Amino acid sequence: MNKSGAFIVLLLACLLQLTQTRAQNQEEKMDSLLRRASLEKDPVDRGDILLTYAQYLAAGSTDEALSFTDSLMEIYREGGDTINWARALSMKAWFLNFQSRYQEAIKEGHRALRAQKSIGDTLGAASTLNRIGVSYLYFKRYDDAHTYLEKALETFTKYKDTARMDVILNNLGVVCSEQSREREAIEYYQRSLQLRLNVGNYHWIAYSYSNIGDSYKALGNLDSAKYYLLKSVETFKTKSSHKSVPALVAVGVSELYYLLGDYEEALPWGEKALQEAQQINHREVVLMARKILSETLFEMGRFEQAYLMNKAYQELQTELDSANNFAQVAEIEARYKNAEKEAEIARLQSANLKAQNKAQRLWIMVLVTLVVAGLIVFLIVIWYQKKLQRNALEQSELKARLSEIRMLALRSQMNPHFIFNCINTTQNFVLNSDKKAAYEYLSNFARLLRMVLENSGKNKVPLEDEIEQIRLYIELESIRFEGKFEYSIELTPELENGVFEIPGMVLQPIVENAILHGLLNRKDDKGKLNIRLTVEEDRIHCEVRDNGVGRVAASRIKSRKEEHYRSTAIPNIRERLEILQQESDPMLNLEIEDLAQDGKPSGTAVHLWLPYS
Repeated sequence: MNKSGAFIVLLLACLLQLTQTRAQNQEEKMDSLLRRASLEKDPVDRGDILLTYAQYLAAGSTDEALSFTDSLMEIYREGGDTINWARALSMKAWFLNFQSRYQEAIKEGHRALRAQKSIGDTLGAASTLNRIGVSYLYFKRYDDAHTYLEKALETFTKYKDTARMDVILNNLGVVCSEQSREREAIEYYQRSLQLRLNVGNYHWIAYSYSNIGDSYKALGNLDSAKYYLLKSVETFKTKSSHKSVPALVAVGVSELYYLLGDYEEALPWGEKALQEAQQINHREVVLMARKILSETLFEMGRFEQAYLMNKAYQELQTELDSANNFAQVAEIEARYKNAEKEAEIARLQSANLKAQNKAQRLWIMVLVTLVVAGLIVFLIVIWYQKKLQRNALEQSELKARLSEIRMLALRSQMNPHFIFNCINTTQNFVLNSDKKAAYEYLSNFARLLRMVLENSGKNKVPLEDEIEQIRLYIELESIRFEGKFEYSIELTPELENGVFEIPGMVLQPIVENAILHGLLNRKDDKGKLNIRLTVEEDRIHCEVRDNGVGRVAASRIKSRKEEHYRSTAIPNIRERLEILQQESDPMLNLEIEDLAQDGKPSGTAVHLWLPYS
């Protein structure tokens, strides 16, 4: 049997084994592809038909599709068919994405691309460019993804291949969407949709509707999102060949109903997505489905199920991260070994060359070389030491200056909203003819501003000044919010009777956070704020405790206000502590404790340890 005959026999045996596991209706479509492949005389066209067959396999099992593609590659390699081998490798890279093996997909995609460029397979290379772009998209390297997709689009546009142009346009839309550029994403999706409508491929038309709906969902336009997502569902069910909604689209519908607060409707869509994604081992969609299901179950009060689902989500995320990191390490290691081999070859060649020289000339050259090299090394060492000393001095001066500038900048921060609100409160007293209250309020406000300005240029301030400054701030806020909360400030006897200095302008932002984001979000007037200072060894322990709504609820409320006001209190304090730590021996740190009572949030306690003198 000749080489070509052996190829056909091996190929048909492989196909026969795989087709025996498919359902009857799917077998009919796949058998039709096999018949076409057996009748096709052009090897490239036959290879494209077999890759279409592989895509049908991926709809049922990505593991099966990868196994089939590996078999094709082995057959093509033995047959010397580089074009089909590279195209099969490119398809393998595509299937690897479904299992979230992104770095491996990128590696295999580049192998295929190099082979296709070397043999001039322009259209095959364009398809590979698209797949590499998608791999970078999954791996969140958006600039690289955009570059590869644009190159693919340029080739398909040149050849007027509209069937593939619509895919690239859709993928470019996904890149924009991942970067929160939803308006640009919708434009790409609309261009892709128009091409798909011209062809009449309702499977991909439905995907376009789903993508547009997801973008509107990200923009917060839930009415438009619902229109397009339900239109996608209807198109899949009534006009596509499969008559079913893919798992990826089902996840999007589940997220929509979750955002609408319809958890009873969100749950079955999420469960459908998870079941189908697990069947085909589409791990990216499995991850998405578990995430939305855990959030939906939590909102429905099914906390144990929500916990288990979230645990499964975290475990899969860790597994995927680990797999990708391993692939990266393996790639780096392989490159290192190749470089090591090349270095060894170069060393042996150099040794052989030297061995050919005469012994006397060799010794002379070695002696001269050693003398020159020793002199050069000596000069380099001296120059390098001076450079290190100069750099160390410059770095030291730079760090000192940087620390000084950052400290001054952090000290100088006082919430402008607080100042404007205090002025407005004073205006209200005046307008209501309450001159005494206006005078007292304005007097306290002026005292607070004066203390802030006086202490802003100091590294440390007296403890009593810091406490007085905080008391004035709380009094102003208490009056402004009409007694919505009570407060107390406690100091241990040794702090009350002693003279202590601490870093200034640190406690006030924490107190501000407790009032604005914790106490003021309560629906009653029973807010309580307690500030307690104690001495612990060589540090002062400052505790700010409130019975507000807790960090989780406050975070949700703050997110709705974020475009108007963005709090930077905690990050600034952490940055300040890092700077102070460089100048202080005691360990400084900041801890936030979420308080709970009967399993429900009951406030927040912030613990801050500061140096004192």
